[in-house]
Amino acid sequence: MDFTYFVAGFLGLAAGLVIATVLVIGKLGGAGRAFGVSFGVGLLLDAVLLINWSGTDSLPPVLLMIDFAIIAIFTAAGCAVGMWPPFAINQIVRTIRKPKV
Repeated sequence: MDFTYFVAGFLGLAAGLVIATVLVIGKLGGAGRAFGVSFGVGLLLDAVLLINWSGTDSLPPVLLMIDFAIIAIFTAAGCAVGMWPPFAINQIVRTIRKPKV
């Protein structure tokens, strides 16, 4: 297990937390939109910050694709975990504020 995968998960967690918070506060969309946007941003951050593009010419394309697929899995898991707190807090607040009939 490479340290890079854990950093990819952490970047996904941060992207999921920030984007879900912005979407919940702005009432701009649900969990599907938040996951799609945060996953895309997380993959972009991984491609810019984690992959050593100068060393990729020595790797076969298959190994590079496998590495990027594992990074994508860790990013998706991080996004899902990072999105959970804003949506959970929003649901709790909506339940408390719901008028009692």
